[in-house]
Amino acid sequence: MDDSVADLVARWLELRDRGDAPDPGPFAARHPWCEVALRQALEDLISTEERIPRRAGVPDRIGRWRIVR
Repeated sequence: MDDSVADLVARWLELRDRGDAPDPGPFAARHPWCEVALRQALEDLISTEERIPRRAGVPDRIGRWRIVR
């Protein structure tokens, strides 16, 4: 198989962004040659994203600087 773990993570992200993200476990299981590494990469990605607060929009100010649009 020519897909690298990074390529498969990118594919999973594309599916997720379309609203079609499969469960990481079965997705990784479809790629047995890299299942362990892929499963760990997806779990780490999800864990990291859960820790980063998401904010809608761009702020009007950053510190003392006003954002001009």
